[in-house]
Amino acid sequence: MDNEPQFQDSDLLEIVDDEADTARETSLDPWRVLIVDDDEDVHRATDLALAEEIVFGRPLELIHARSGQEALRMMSMHGDVAAAFIDVVMETPDAGLKLVRSLREQGYKELRAILRTGQPGYAPDRVIVEQYEIDGYHTKSELTRSRLVTVLTSAIRGYTQIQALSRSRSGLEMIVESSTELFRRTNLRLFSTGVLTQIAALLGLRANGFVCIDSTDNAEIEDAVLLTAAGHFAEAIGKAVSQLNEAGVLDLLRQAECHGNPTQGGGFMALRIAGESGRRLWVVL
Repeated sequence: MDNEPQFQDSDLLEIVDDEADTARETSLDPWRVLIVDDDEDVHRATDLALAEEIVFGRPLELIHARSGQEALRMMSMHGDVAAAFIDVVMETPDAGLKLVRSLREQGYKELRAILRTGQPGYAPDRVIVEQYEIDGYHTKSELTRSRLVTVLTSAIRGYTQIQALSRSRSGLEMIVESSTELFRRTNLRLFSTGVLTQIAALLGLRANGFVCIDSTDNAEIEDAVLLTAAGHFAEAIGKAVSQLNEAGVLDLLRQAECHGNPTQGGGFMALRIAGESGRRLWVVL
């Protein structure tokens, strides 16, 4: 339905000087990119524009669909698609928007969705863009080769960042779920050192924080004693939380105790680990 000319740059073709380097670069798994459009010219132009393109050291694999339903089928076959260029107007005037909604509802949260249209002046409502996490909206005529590569590179960067966040969240959930049993039967100082180190590594942070524990059963949080610490807290091992000269940490610990989930604020993150005996362990980074 959208029949405007595509990718009219004069640099559609590139000369690759070093074939050995190219072969080495493209030995990595490719980024999968879904192209959804009912115009065959768009598919051919996109193939040509992205041929031999390398993004963050990895080649591209383009997956093609001509309708929303076909796109959903392709996604079920290739669940690790990083980005999708989706035509807004296909079998219906809002087919692209419906497709993005279906993808999000089916759990494809990490996929980066870029909408394309051949109708200048039309743009989806801002609420829709925010609700369905649409990463870009472009007319087809403006997506020259260089612009297309730029948009795709940005989308893939967003995809990798969201993947990293998802892994971190899953890792934190696994630590919290598994820690109760370890807390019950492990040397506490050894365990607390391991927890501090592993959570810092998981989040890509320096181990700058501490682990503290109830001084007695049902003690107040401010009386919790530091079992292990790193960074600028290292000299505070054995002290009570109330003795720390760090604004906001005590309030953050209280929030973590109240909510039972990892809590962030003031540049810190805190989480609580509860043992069967009723004693509690808190981790602050």
